[in-house]
Amino acid sequence: ALLSTILLMAGPTATIGLLPSYEQIGVAAPVLLALCRLLQGFAAGGELPGALVYLVESADANHRGLYGALIQASGVGSLVASAVAALLHAVLGDDAVRRWGWRLPFLLGATIALFTCVLRRNFKPTPVWLEARRAREREEEQHREQQQREQQPPPQQQQREEVAAEPQLLPPQQQQGQQQGQQQGQQQGRSQLDLQDRAEQR
Repeated sequence: ALLSTILLMAGPTATIGLLPSYEQIGVAAPVLLALCRLLQGFAAGGELPGALVYLVESADANHRGLYGALIQASGVGSLVASAVAALLHAVLGDDAVRRWGWRLPFLLGATIALFTCVLRRNFKPTPVWLEARRAREREEEQHREQQQREQQPPPQQQQREEVAAEPQLLPPQQQQGQQQGQQQGQQQGRSQLDLQDRAEQR
């Protein structure tokens, strides 16, 4: 989020510094200027809360309130902008600033924003964010394990299914009796077939 907001700020700022005048493109110049200012406002609205959260989460527990208050109370950006404007008027003069000098602060700001993007790419996640991610991963793992346990049958039912699937082994005497019964049944069936054949021949 911090990288996205600074990129959103750098693009419109550089565009304002290079924007053609009203004499060059007509009414499109103020329309583009208003659009760029809107995008800068969106970026500023996301920049301050994001930076505040990152700084507070990165600080130790005893200084989080102090660091958060410093972001809200500090006006360093406004002081630097005022100093740059005063320097331009002193060096270039009022006429040059009105004609083309006003573009220089925007181009300088876009350059600083791009340099800030390079720095923010190396930012590491805060300890609070890492702990929250680990907690979420643990909850997801517990949820997956619970779903797997719900899908599996209870141990007693699984044992009954395994026992039912196993072939039942009879004692040797019962196996011999069963085989003899099967043989007698086959012999009786053959005898009945022979009697039917003889009756048909007669």
